[in-house]
Amino acid sequence: MLWLVFSLLSALSEALRGAFSKRSVHNLSSYFVAWSLIAFSVPFLLPVILFTGIPAVTPKFWIVLVLGSVIDITGTLFYVRAVEKGDLSVTIPLLS
Repeated sequence: MLWLVFSLLSALSEALRGAFSKRSVHNLSSYFVAWSLIAFSVPFLLPVILFTGIPAVTPKFWIVLVLGSVIDITGTLFYVRAVEKGDLSVTIPLLS
């Protein structure tokens, strides 16, 4: 039954993410909004790293990290721009 709670929290947080992005992009730069969407997740992820420890990494890890970061940043910027230009009822279902 815990999966139901997690799925509802995920849906709620994704809806709030879109609403706050739409509201924030009127007053702030879309680059700052995209950066803050990623940066505000760090306090939630840091305890997981401290609890589980940092595993050993290989050189391939750094290549994948850079490529994944570029793709994620590009996608987030496109997401924020889409939320800025369009209606939430049109842009948010595109994430599905």
